[in-house]
Amino acid sequence: MNATGDNTLVEKPLSGKARALLVMGVGATMLVFYVLAVFAMLLLAALIGGEFIIFLALARFGATRLITPHLGKHIGILVLVLKSFRLQKATEFRIPLPYADAPGLHEGLGRLCQRLGLAFPEEIGLQMGDSAWVQLKGLRSGAGKVTLGVGYDLLAGMTVLEMESILAHEMTHAKLINRGFRNWLWAGQSRIRNLAILLWNDISAARRAKQSSRVAHGLLVPIDRLLRLSTRLTAAYSRQDEFEADRGAAELCGSAVMKSALAKLESLHQITSRLPWNERVAQLQQTQGYSQWLLREIAQGSPVQAADSNQGIFDKYSTHPLIRDRLAALPEDHVQPAADSPSGIQLLAHPDDIAVKLVTELQRLLAEQERKDSRELEKFSRKTNRHVNLRPWQSLGFLLVLGGTLCGLAGLASKELAILIVPGSLVAIVAGVIAYRLGKYRDRLVLPVPDYAKLVHPVAEKQTNEEIQNRQKEIEAELTKRFAKERKSKRAMLLAKESYAALAAGDYLRAHVIARQCLNHDEKSVAGALALAIACASFGQIPDTVRLLAFVQKQAGFKTFSTAWGAGWAGLLAGDWIRAEAMLEKALKLQPQQRTLPALLAIAQAHRGKLQSSIANARRACEADPTSKEKIKYLIGRLLDGGYTREAQDWIQQVTADLETDPELMMSMAQLRLLQRNAEEAHQWTARVKQAGTSPNRLVRLGRLYETARLKEHSAKLYHEALATDHFPEAHLALGRLETEQNNKAEARQHILAALNVERTVGEEGVNAWDILHPILSQWLRLHEPIPNCRAWIAAIPGSAQPAAVAGQRFMVYAPDIAQAQDYFRTMMEAFQPGKPPLILPQSNWTPAPKPLQPDGPVRPGVQGIWN
Repeated sequence: MNATGDNTLVEKPLSGKARALLVMGVGATMLVFYVLAVFAMLLLAALIGGEFIIFLALARFGATRLITPHLGKHIGILVLVLKSFRLQKATEFRIPLPYADAPGLHEGLGRLCQRLGLAFPEEIGLQMGDSAWVQLKGLRSGAGKVTLGVGYDLLAGMTVLEMESILAHEMTHAKLINRGFRNWLWAGQSRIRNLAILLWNDISAARRAKQSSRVAHGLLVPIDRLLRLSTRLTAAYSRQDEFEADRGAAELCGSAVMKSALAKLESLHQITSRLPWNERVAQLQQTQGYSQWLLREIAQGSPVQAADSNQGIFDKYSTHPLIRDRLAALPEDHVQPAADSPSGIQLLAHPDDIAVKLVTELQRLLAEQERKDSRELEKFSRKTNRHVNLRPWQSLGFLLVLGGTLCGLAGLASKELAILIVPGSLVAIVAGVIAYRLGKYRDRLVLPVPDYAKLVHPVAEKQTNEEIQNRQKEIEAELTKRFAKERKSKRAMLLAKESYAALAAGDYLRAHVIARQCLNHDEKSVAGALALAIACASFGQIPDTVRLLAFVQKQAGFKTFSTAWGAGWAGLLAGDWIRAEAMLEKALKLQPQQRTLPALLAIAQAHRGKLQSSIANARRACEADPTSKEKIKYLIGRLLDGGYTREAQDWIQQVTADLETDPELMMSMAQLRLLQRNAEEAHQWTARVKQAGTSPNRLVRLGRLYETARLKEHSAKLYHEALATDHFPEAHLALGRLETEQNNKAEARQHILAALNVERTVGEEGVNAWDILHPILSQWLRLHEPIPNCRAWIAAIPGSAQPAAVAGQRFMVYAPDIAQAQDYFRTMMEAFQPGKPPLILPQSNWTPAPKPLQPDGPVRPGVQGIWN
């Protein structure tokens, strides 16, 4: 490792002695981890054994609670250590590439293997992307199973000669790498990382619960140091393997070809990473062919200049050297590669057909991952019912079963009493089971399911605080007059019924007032609490919603349709998409015939990124209710998000009559044409959206569609048009992105800080700055180049600070020193409330971040985000 005149580190291949020292160092570090892990398990086992003996001793005096928390904590840590050793196989998003699909690739690879003296790989996989890799099984170099992976984008972006050099690079790995040692290193590295993450999560959970975590923290300290050291050494070992493979590929294919391939990698990645997934899927349905579209996009992309690609900051944790260093390490070769070498995509027999198979398989795997997540959510929903309070008849049933069991066992111990006691015990057990089952909570009122359109487009009247208060008084007076003569218990039930009716009508304010009155008369009313939770969620009263749902869970559990649907409804309104999906799934299982819930479930899944599941449920909703234009419009939107342009066009045919009047359908048509790369027709539909007098928020959404389609000038124009009418933080953020890509940092900073302004009222249907705070801060960080020697500080904001949204929050800030950290924080606070004196925190409110959170290498300085 050398330093140039501008202090830029330059990495070179190590000599034999230095490499041997590196191998011994990384091996010793990994061995230390295993020794430490075994020692920790033995120590924890001894500690748990001692505490168990104390537990037995205290049991005689009924004082086991003194030791139980410590015993449970230490058992939990031992489980974490054991769990860290289990390595789960990741899902492989690829398809096999047999000879019939890629004869040119197989033949070229066969020649390389023959020259290297290697057996042909047992499997060749094709994936989406611009990378290539090998998986090596076995114990020694050059022997064992080899799996080669190639990216479709890589084939399109490289020439045949360049692809040959890349394949030579990967197969050189297969020949030279000591497989047993390397696999042992990577497995150990994964286990250290798993243990560090598990321990840190345990410590964080204990901190939030204000509990002690001394043992976990004591174990994390050496594990964190080992993780940093092993990651650094393993990465260095891997980088030397890369240098060695580059050299082997240069010897086989020529240094000039290898340099040409390496020089393209960074540009290719930047170009292909901007091609959205839905556009890829859409292009598979076009007549001109997917591969030709991809070749055009790569050719039209802005390549990274050679001078720029050679710039970079050395990262000691990177597994690959900088391209600059890899190019410098290759020998000179004055023989230039052939300029007429065709694209590597020709190594595939039928590129478009193979692309269809690849995308189809990837979609299947994505859907399977989403189903796994749904199964985990189902487990979550079952857990919510574990700690439900027993109702009176259930308590009686439990006591009967317990008493009957004990009496029955006592009776069996005595032959004389068995005939007298055992039959009575059996009767008690049976009666207890019946009482327990009959005593479970049942819906006395069924929570209605309003029409889908009413739920997603509620009629909300703009009212002043005074008008709202007057209406509340009117509703209270009406209720007092109507139910004054009813006895208290019946009045609570009538109020609950009335609150359900208000929810069915979409009148959340009325439901809120009536549900409060219901709980005033019966504080244990599940129906009243459920109705109030939904109403509170509609007004953004999230803490109250959480409290009320916790009450419902304790009293009844989410076992009935009304409780599950009510919790899902509240989750939708509160933006708690995990709860919404879990509860809606449960409600649908209880009433599969419901026609509205599948569409609502699709909304929750879409917000969680489960697009395939969302599309499936949106289809289900439309098939059950084919006359609902709102459901069809939602399905069209999700189909376009997934790139299914043909199916989207089929559904559009069913609402053709509304195309000229419905702005949402016009936007869908614009998105459809953008996915088809038909910019001219997209502009025409965009003009129609504007002519329809659309809301400025739709201009922001259109701008995002154009930005995704890489039509940056048109997207910037749409963002500016929206901002000319009102304040939209997401439009400022988007303009900040566009200016950053153009390297206009001053303009980008101006827009990003404007997005943080919470003093201005957000335009209608706009996104609040708090909802996109982390994307704003992330984009702000991108204006700063990574620098070494940064420290992490936590800035704790007092609970009485302004603006109210940041009160009590803690922000993580990276900077070389505390003074610069305070400058970054002050700038953010000034952006929140321009023109007002920024919040100045005293020194006591600044504390260094915990050691595991301290950066170790080049990082972008600035406010990183909220630390919980």
